[in-house]
Amino acid sequence: VNAGDSKSLEIFFSDIIESGAELEGMITLDPAHPLTVSAEGNRITVVPGDFVVGEITLNIDGALRNSRGEKLGNSVISQVNFTPVEPGIRAVGKGVIMPSSGNLIFPFMAANLSSVDLTVIKIFENNLPYFLQQNSMGESDYYNSVKQFGRPVYRGRINLTGGAGFDPNKYNLFTIDLADYVEVEAGVLYRIEMSMRPSYSLYPCKDKKSASKYEEMLDQIDFDRTWEGENDYYQLSEEGLFYEYAYNWRENENPCSEAFFSPDKKLVSNILASDLGLMAKSGSDNNLRIFVNDLQTAQAVEGVTVEVYDYQVQLMGTVTTDKTGIAALPCPRKPFLV
Repeated sequence: VNAGDSKSLEIFFSDIIESGAELEGMITLDPAHPLTVSAEGNRITVVPGDFVVGEITLNIDGALRNSRGEKLGNSVISQVNFTPVEPGIRAVGKGVIMPSSGNLIFPFMAANLSSVDLTVIKIFENNLPYFLQQNSMGESDYYNSVKQFGRPVYRGRINLTGGAGFDPNKYNLFTIDLADYVEVEAGVLYRIEMSMRPSYSLYPCKDKKSASKYEEMLDQIDFDRTWEGENDYYQLSEEGLFYEYAYNWRENENPCSEAFFSPDKKLVSNILASDLGLMAKSGSDNNLRIFVNDLQTAQAVEGVTVEVYDYQVQLMGTVTTDKTGIAALPCPRKPFLV
């Protein structure tokens, strides 16, 4: 079943279909739709002649014959779902630390979209402890605080079509190399935001798409101004424009409405560029043990200086890893950041 813009249905049989057979009326849909039916070998292709969406009933007449003139016998009735996949973007995996040397590959999945908008926000290294006071390293939320800790270093559009095996009506796997868009710095956290617009949608809709005032305003806004001070939510933000020009609570689950393409459907992910992997464990003796490994070789790393901070970002101590890549530090209070 191809439930995309060019809807079709392929039916495969165990025998070769009779050559030159009259197929009109042999294959029908309920509710009824005009159909173009063709046979090649053991395959029959059915193409609806008008707009069809949702679950319908497929009927194959038992009088259909194979190449030996034998009838199918009993009629076949089957449910077919022509409901397309809604446009969307998904994360792949939960890893947030990637080696900073070489490529910084970011995988994601998308469905029924021709493009996505990419924004890369650099969280400044000296702001990282304060960023982590209000945000999680591993889990990201579009509405979490970020403005006071970093700035966008890239904005642009990524084309998703044209790749081998691209099927818009399912979630396809894509990868981008962040090094193609920003100069990757070791020890820096990058916040990745991917968003969609109504014009990027490949979702089949019955009515012709009209010009979007929301998108027109997105193209006119100076997003850099939104990073110059406190939130000006309703005037300068993407959310403010959405609620001003596109929001409609009755249509927010309708992929054929621009109200569907809310900024809160963005994919948001954090990536820390580092060649070192850290694991810290605290025991009942209040000793914090830190294990340091090279992410590319998985080998223990000796001579790494490790700093441990509390929640108020006060230094609790500094230690150096031994030849096994391990360091230990007594902590009189709960450590927050290593």
